[in-house]
Amino acid sequence: MEAPERIYLQTGLESWDDDSELTWDDLEEVTWCVDRINDNDVEYVRKDVAAGLREMVGDLLGYATEAGRSGRDHAARIMLGETDWLVEGNK
Repeated sequence: MEAPERIYLQTGLESWDDDSELTWDDLEEVTWCVDRINDNDVEYVRKDVAAGLREMVGDLLGYATEAGRSGRDHAARIMLGETDWLVEGNK
């Protein structure tokens, strides 16, 4: 079984401004879901997914440096396409 690429933590708080002294250790019954349930859910992306994106950025920057401006433009288009799922509402 493969874990979801990203999840959302539900804290049970109405907003993050409820108590400025509140810490994560003070929260009880934090739950998670693969879908955003509340506006203030905390999104997490799996470490291996983030590491893969970081490696891709490094590869694309190397390619772009060698290829000049047209390479940079091409690399940027690839990166935007590959990370579109990170933008809210895209999966």
